[in-house]
Amino acid sequence: MTSLVDSIAQRIQAEILAGRIEPGSRLRQEQLAELFGVSRTPIREALRKLEAMGLIETNDRRGAVITLPTARGIRDAFMVRSTLEGLAAELATKWISDEQVARLRHAEHLFEASVDGFVTSGGTSPRSRRSSKFDWAAANDAFHEVVQEAAGNPTLKKLIDDLHVRFPRNLTWLALSRDSRLLTRNATEHRLIRESIEAGDSSRARRLMSEHVLSAGELIADVIERASAHSDAMKDSSPTAVAPRKHPAVAAGSAA
Repeated sequence: MTSLVDSIAQRIQAEILAGRIEPGSRLRQEQLAELFGVSRTPIREALRKLEAMGLIETNDRRGAVITLPTARGIRDAFMVRSTLEGLAAELATKWISDEQVARLRHAEHLFEASVDGFVTSGGTSPRSRRSSKFDWAAANDAFHEVVQEAAGNPTLKKLIDDLHVRFPRNLTWLALSRDSRLLTRNATEHRLIRESIEAGDSSRARRLMSEHVLSAGELIADVIERASAHSDAMKDSSPTAVAPRKHPAVAAGSAA
């Protein structure tokens, strides 16, 4: 039962973190049970695990709902993450191998290509936005993964990973894709971080990575604040809630 529960929790978590199930969506146990081909018992246990991780909230009236991080929570988490990832960049200047440098350069180039593709297309096509979002996320993850791997400190990497699992990845893309200049700046920051690591400039690598992460956190917090303000205004002006994007395992209603 434990392995089944863990597997279900991990699959639901992946959908949430990838942004395919949006904050505010309600998870129905019966739909999840049908989707996974199991009884509701392992579904309930999986949802309890996700609640303990802070990814969902449950109550008697609405059941399980995907939580939306608060702006304060974002800023607090990214402040810690900036310190940890800055340390990882500093350590990477000492221990990074030639093979890891090559992978870091490759991730940097993929990142730049995804940004260039989005900027060139103007981000107007839904298909283009989806493709750019996927390519950007994959390249971004690869870049940061190499830095953390090169740091050679498993404890440090686990702490960073634990912070990552609390926030859907589409939040960063949502924040940056509002303005192509932000994406271009993000790509430049990656290049400067890579150059500092490759040059062995530990203090500059740490500072640039910390600033890079803090900047992303502030942009995300700003998006959350705007979304909350818009939601409050909508509730004041209309009795009808706007439903989030549908997913096979979520209910039609949005969070109140």
